[in-house]
Amino acid sequence: MKSFTDIKIGDKSLINDFDVFVFDLDDTLYPEIEYLKYAYAEIADYVSQKYQLNRDSINTFLIDTFLTEGRVKLFDKLIKTYFLDQDDVVSFLEILRNVSINNIIEPFPLIIDLLRTLKERNKLVFILTNGNPVQQKNKIESINWHDLNSFFTPIYANLLAPKPSPIGLFEILKLSSAVSEKIIFIGDSEVDRLSAYNAQMAFLDVNRMMQFLEK
Repeated sequence: MKSFTDIKIGDKSLINDFDVFVFDLDDTLYPEIEYLKYAYAEIADYVSQKYQLNRDSINTFLIDTFLTEGRVKLFDKLIKTYFLDQDDVVSFLEILRNVSINNIIEPFPLIIDLLRTLKERNKLVFILTNGNPVQQKNKIESINWHDLNSFFTPIYANLLAPKPSPIGLFEILKLSSAVSEKIIFIGDSEVDRLSAYNAQMAFLDVNRMMQFLEK
């Protein structure tokens, strides 16, 4: 199995040539579906109690629809399918953003290994995430960071400008006092890649990284 020191970005070594590491959150550091399962279960409880509908049916609908069609208009689809009150979307969003999970969601194992390596090398680590800041903060607090939670600084892009705007990365550039050539953004989406491109910073696709390490 390869190690993090084997990873190259162009002619640069991931571990030796970068000082500041910026990570996306959802599906980069942990599988977002694990957070959503808890939130959707609570939403199913809410709907079941209010309308006397089958809880498991609601829960399955939310998870299956998210996995096959994505999050766009998910709650509108739930309301239409089960003839719910349109005003329920306010309660759904409240549950989604504030569900209590208590630090039990596990990050991807290789991510924990990488974070430990970065800590040993005295690197700076940031999380740059799009989305509702309350919800994203709750996600971070729901993850079991294995005593690494004080090692990184979260930046909530929606408080500045959502990715692919480079503004979040420019804020990290300022906070880290680094030069842009020493910063790398690790993410899982085209939005993440474009954000790095717009900031003229290096980018590494987390899925390709994991595939490389697992060979």
